[in-house]
Amino acid sequence: MPVAANLTRQFSAAVRSKGDSYARDGLVTFTSVKLPRIGCEVQGSLDEPYNVFLKLSGKSLEVACDCPHYLDGSLCKHIWASIVKAEQRGYIRTQQFTKGVVDFDHEVITAANLAEFMGDDRFDEEDGDEDSFGQRIDFDDDEPGVSGPQPRYLSSADLRSTPPARADWKSQLSFLRSPAGDPALPHERETSPLEYVINIGRSVSTSALVVEAYRRQTHANGTVMVAPASLNGAAGLNGLEEVDRRFVSRFRALDPSLDRNPYQQSGYNFYSYNTPQNTAQILSPEPSFARDLCETGRLHWILNTGVPVLTAPLLRWDSGAQYRLRLSASGPRNKTARQEWTIQGQLVRARGDAAPTTGDGNKDEAAIDLKTPVLIMDRIVIFEDRVAEIDIGSQAGWVKLLRRDGQFAVPFADRDSFLDLLWSGKELPDLDFPPELVLTRGSVAPRPRLVLGPVTASQKVTAAVRFDYGEGSVSLTDPAPACVSRTEQTAYDREPSAERGHLRDLLTLGMELTRRSADDDPHVSMPRRDVAGHVLHLAESGWTVVADGRAIRRPGSFQLSVRSGVDWFDLEGTFDFDGVTARLPALLRAVESGSKYVLLDDGSQGLLPEEWLKKYGGLSRLGETSDGAIRFRSSQAMLLDALLSAQPEADLDKAFRAYRKRLRAFDGVRSKSAPKSFQGTLRDYQKQGLGWLRFLREFRVGGCLADDMGLGKTIQVLAHLESIRVSRKESEPRKPSLAVVPKSLVFNWQDEAARFTPHLKVVAYHGIERHEGFEAMAEADLIVTTYGTLRRDIEKLKEVDLDTVILDEAQAIKNANSNSAKACLLLKSDHRLAMTGTPIENHLGELWSLFEFLNPGMLGRSTAFHALSRSTDGDPTALTLLARAIGPYILRRTKAQVLTELPEKTEQTLYVDLSPKERKLYNELRNHYRASLSDTIETEGLAKSKIHVLEALLRLRQAACHPGLIDAARGKDGSAKLEALLEQVEEAAAEGHKILVFSQFTTLLALVERALKTRKIPYEYLDGKTANRKARVSRFQSEEECRVFLISLKAGGHGLNLTAADYVFILDPWWNPAVEAQAIDRAHRMGQTRSVFAYRIIARDTVEEKVLELQKQKRDLAEAIISENESLIRKLTADDLQMLLS
Repeated sequence: MPVAANLTRQFSAAVRSKGDSYARDGLVTFTSVKLPRIGCEVQGSLDEPYNVFLKLSGKSLEVACDCPHYLDGSLCKHIWASIVKAEQRGYIRTQQFTKGVVDFDHEVITAANLAEFMGDDRFDEEDGDEDSFGQRIDFDDDEPGVSGPQPRYLSSADLRSTPPARADWKSQLSFLRSPAGDPALPHERETSPLEYVINIGRSVSTSALVVEAYRRQTHANGTVMVAPASLNGAAGLNGLEEVDRRFVSRFRALDPSLDRNPYQQSGYNFYSYNTPQNTAQILSPEPSFARDLCETGRLHWILNTGVPVLTAPLLRWDSGAQYRLRLSASGPRNKTARQEWTIQGQLVRARGDAAPTTGDGNKDEAAIDLKTPVLIMDRIVIFEDRVAEIDIGSQAGWVKLLRRDGQFAVPFADRDSFLDLLWSGKELPDLDFPPELVLTRGSVAPRPRLVLGPVTASQKVTAAVRFDYGEGSVSLTDPAPACVSRTEQTAYDREPSAERGHLRDLLTLGMELTRRSADDDPHVSMPRRDVAGHVLHLAESGWTVVADGRAIRRPGSFQLSVRSGVDWFDLEGTFDFDGVTARLPALLRAVESGSKYVLLDDGSQGLLPEEWLKKYGGLSRLGETSDGAIRFRSSQAMLLDALLSAQPEADLDKAFRAYRKRLRAFDGVRSKSAPKSFQGTLRDYQKQGLGWLRFLREFRVGGCLADDMGLGKTIQVLAHLESIRVSRKESEPRKPSLAVVPKSLVFNWQDEAARFTPHLKVVAYHGIERHEGFEAMAEADLIVTTYGTLRRDIEKLKEVDLDTVILDEAQAIKNANSNSAKACLLLKSDHRLAMTGTPIENHLGELWSLFEFLNPGMLGRSTAFHALSRSTDGDPTALTLLARAIGPYILRRTKAQVLTELPEKTEQTLYVDLSPKERKLYNELRNHYRASLSDTIETEGLAKSKIHVLEALLRLRQAACHPGLIDAARGKDGSAKLEALLEQVEEAAAEGHKILVFSQFTTLLALVERALKTRKIPYEYLDGKTANRKARVSRFQSEEECRVFLISLKAGGHGLNLTAADYVFILDPWWNPAVEAQAIDRAHRMGQTRSVFAYRIIARDTVEEKVLELQKQKRDLAEAIISENESLIRKLTADDLQMLLS
């Protein structure tokens, strides 16, 4: 709880309100901050500010102000404002007050003496006394405030004193012989000596040496008495002997509370209300000061106030050797006694003095029981008759304990913890211990240690910092000045400067110093992604890094080897970690478990070689673990070759070296001409494609023909099938090939086959009458079916022995779990081909499904390849290796590479501004979804909110196209995008051009269709429900008056040859730019003789514009493999979403 909040019960609401206003308005100025004291000026209603003083003293906060309100007896608004501001500045830490206001004396507070106090240089001195002034506000013990230095002071729990001698009764009654009415007046003297008295009781309670001064006074009747002598002000020096005057000056120099206020009242100091004027409190008296006091012959001691001074024992100075503390430990007297050591203490010094001794001890030393002295301070010890020099320094705690308890016992079972506690101190007393309790002192440079902790929710790793001395270890903030190594029986002195230097090394790396809680040791934290790099750097700099209780070893060299079998290759690998080796499968298992370390045989952990695993680990995981090696199938030989390409030092057996030799000897695919029976002429790149298809057949591997759209993939495959037919011997069994195609392309395959390969017997197996012709398939050269028919009839089709299975638009099986992909895998064939211009539409993992069909097992397990595809993100080396491994099985050429004669294609973006009504609708939707998605994502997270995100983006994209897509009742409303389209279409049609119009929204196409009818512009229409697609395409291609073709993006985005068109309009952008490119290439393809103009119509300041920005920013890694892009919606981040809704 804040300091100010704890004081509400002591300040009235009005005072707090005014004080808060003063603090808030900057009316508080700190004039002096010398903790634990704080001086302030608070500007009130008068011209001159008021002076406020705060002092934190133990549990108390002492306050004073020179304003009238305070002097009248009340806590004022100036004090409240000063407390609030002091807490804001951090001068006062959080406290808990318990006793309210005590020690209250307003009469001693005046503006003059307060100002004098604030300006006194001695205000800067540190003090540890219990002086007070003004009002005191107390704190709880468990939350101390700012505290000054604590004096090193030790008091006896069993103080003893010699009782004063009884006074002679005659002298006590001498007043009876005095003349009546004439009191015995003191005898006048020019000077009077002072008697000095050490008050043991008050010294104990104040933790300082309390010396009281008394003037000796002799009355006329001869009676000698004493009276308190003021040690304050000039008057205190009057009538003193020179030696006493010097002592008074020394008292004032040693006690800051003396002589600071010339306006003493009631005989008490202004600064310490409870301290009489004749008393000095000295925190750490020097032996020379005590010696000088003793040599006056007038130094006494009393146990408590009230003992007659003149009868109190006198003290002399003991000039013998300096006392020191010695600890002794003795074991049990016999086996039946407690098995423990008894620890006792004594004061010892060299002999040659008259001091009494106890115990046998060393004959050259004198020993005294710790309870014998009446008072022990850090530099002097006071006995009943003498004062001696002592040096206990940091051993004060030992003296206090043993004077109080006499001794303590340490069970044998606690030896280790006792040694840790005892020997971690910098300065130990003299020890008379048995060998088993004695360690040697040592010195060694600290070895820094970083102990890694768990990953936090914010993806940061925290780590504790420790320092190893020998076999011992200490934490960063351990206050012990030494580090104990029990195994070495050594206590090492710590080197703070070296430790601080190591800590600076961590901060230089960018780590942050944090605390998990107020009671916890500080830790360093770092982003999880930086851990591996930091560990390597620190290990090279001499740090020991520990995770899960095990030391981490650096990765070193590695060695790979290959051993061959009948139809497999085993990849073996060993990695060195600072002299300890681990095998490759162990590293891969650690990676799969998500760990950054591999457990080594000696119990330590090896830091995974991140760079190597990042580049090669993914490919390695495509094999199967077998007897300490990674086993690859023979079909994966190229994968293994790619993996080893950057490892020239790998140890290869004879069989694999021979395979690599054959692979290197292969001089590439040679072009192959089509057979004479082929009706047409192949271009050069198509002849190369035909040669590549022949290469796949000879090596009995599957491949993917991934030429750009419009380059004649179908023609190349038909030429390949015709070559198979022509080369087939009469003795060979006749096996048909099967082409699985989208429904819209069945007629295209039939037409192309009839045109280019009329000798191929082609059977279309689809439709409701397909079962009647099932038996005829055995006599066919080519069967054409659809993916839907394949799924429905797979039980029948999987029994057919096929020569080649061809998948057209093979992206249809990109999802390995789809029924289409599963059905394709069940087909029995000697060879397999895939055709697609976009083998990767959404993510690199789609390659696995494709290659699992083409070459089962080649890319390993699905989970392993998907992990590989994720890990290669941003790593060009891994992408290069993957491309090298699968490159021979994919043939891709772009139009720019092979069709230099193809007419130019111009792509342009047309921006339109929404009408006011459209803008109003769009903004309302955007604001609605922005608010609703913010709440949903905050509670469920982005991953679980994707369905809501998709809905929002869909609605916003529809609103950017036409209000009728949001509300059917607004179908007749105007649309800026529709008006822009119709303007372009009318102009292009009037000039004799043919136009393709694509949209993913069939509702929008319907609105365009209605507008074309109104304008009497002939058109054709095709979407997923359109029947007789062939006739629709033929009419648009052949009839001059049919100027416009309205096409659903998904239904007509691929497989159609629409080269009659030379204008293409994309009405709404799609997340995947490859889909848009497919649509444009319906016109810009082989056979086109005119330049093609493609336009994307974009509504400005809408989500459509943001989609274009994302398409530019988010190019996927797949381009490095087969030059396609990823679907943006699948990798949408929170930042992307915020941008889209902006």
